Amino acid sequence: MISPGVKVKMHPEGVLSIIANHYGVTPDDIKRKDKHIPISDIRTTACAYLYLKHGMAYAAVGQTIGGRDHSTIISAVKNHHTWMGNNKPYRDMYNGMVKYVEEVMACL
Repeated sequence: MISPGVKVKMHPEGVLSIIANHYGVTPDDIKRKDKHIPISDIRTTACAYLYLKHGMAYAAVGQTIGGRDHSTIISAVKNHHTWMGNNKPYRDMYNGMVKYVEEVMACL
């Protein structure tokens, strides 16, 4: 039994499914090697969320996001930080996704 108020971490694949659902794509869409927008932007938001909010290591995020190398995730998180500062559409996209994921996870 889990005590009230204790947060349980969801499996990364579950989080990825919630993120994919928010954007109207599948987890496999996020994992594939597509470099076209919007999939690449969705993948960047997923990498950033899993690293920054879910507390995963770069290598673990890489494995979750289609077996990518940790350096790819470092680059994605770096891009995320840059875009959060100077790209309002990306910032709105990411913040909307975070809100959605947190609302869904609160209901579980």
